[in-house]
Amino acid sequence: MKKLLLAVLLLCGSVPAISATCSGGANCTACKNCSGCGHCAKRGGTCSVCRPDLYRSTSHTAPSYTAPLRSAPSTAPRFPKRVPATIPAQWDGQCVGVSDGDTIKVMLNGKAQTIRLYGIDCPEKSQAYGQRAKQYTSGFVFGKAVKVYSKGTDRYGRVLAWVFVDGRCVNADLVSNGLAWWYRQYSPKETKLAQLEAQARAKRLGLWADAAPVAPWDYRRPKRTR
Repeated sequence: MKKLLLAVLLLCGSVPAISATCSGGANCTACKNCSGCGHCAKRGGTCSVCRPDLYRSTSHTAPSYTAPLRSAPSTAPRFPKRVPATIPAQWDGQCVGVSDGDTIKVMLNGKAQTIRLYGIDCPEKSQAYGQRAKQYTSGFVFGKAVKVYSKGTDRYGRVLAWVFVDGRCVNADLVSNGLAWWYRQYSPKETKLAQLEAQARAKRLGLWADAAPVAPWDYRRPKRTR
């Protein structure tokens, strides 16, 4: 019944809120792509019924995690800018570089395109957990085939995008593991990222284990004003 309801909601363009914990009920099928969140009473991870956004999608459109992909309100900063005509709305390519936790390089038409993971902000490499975030992202995407869903470009000309590996959202995975902040200033409508951050904070995962973690945008601000 849950699967039928999810299918109807996806067709209508609406996706139910993410459950804070897995039901661990009869619908848990011990999928091979378990995220290992520790909530499921049967498997020790989140099942595809409670968290369909973490699992493979056979659709040719962006997986349901990315909906709704709305633009920021007029009071928010004016970027992301529109994606250039030379950048497709989505493409598959090999990840050939990882600059830090939230910046990677993916091949497109024979060139390495710089991708800034949309909606999140990882600690700077000189911050606590910055190197760990980079290592995590490297293990997740480097050398692998990834699917890119473009959202726009930032002030530096980097493509802002959701990135998926085997149906798993890299952006969301970093937040749920406490290795990235929800970048609320530039993605205020991405409430699912807000939920994942709140869950990671409650569990004191990653950077949330620190008593007073410093947001990367605050960490960068003194350097910009010098």
